[in-house]
Amino acid sequence: MIICSPIWMGQLIAPTRSFIRKYASRIKTAAFVSCCGSKDESKDETFGYATVFPKVQELLQGKCTVCEAFPVSLVLSTEEQNEDQAIMNTRLSVENFKGEIEVRYDRLISALKS
Repeated sequence: MIICSPIWMGQLIAPTRSFIRKYASRIKTAAFVSCCGSKDESKDETFGYATVFPKVQELLQGKCTVCEAFPVSLVLSTEEQNEDQAIMNTRLSVENFKGEIEVRYDRLISALKS
């Protein structure tokens, strides 16, 4: 199962958390994927995406084999990466799906295949 969910302010959103709690016993293996606003440089800080991965692992009782984040900051210019409004207004699309975002996607697909 692939669970795709946003991360808001370094937290797994309530509907996703509830879904996992409800169905964890039925899930054999899972991958967790998120599109988020936090940057790689702050991924381990209070509001960073990496702080959510151990919570997902715990909720899934260790059955999560892959956790991957797709920070929108990776598709922004250096100047825009420091603008909260630019981060909030950016969406991943065919046009901006290149560079590090594409590398992460390829890594995710490879991990899912193995």
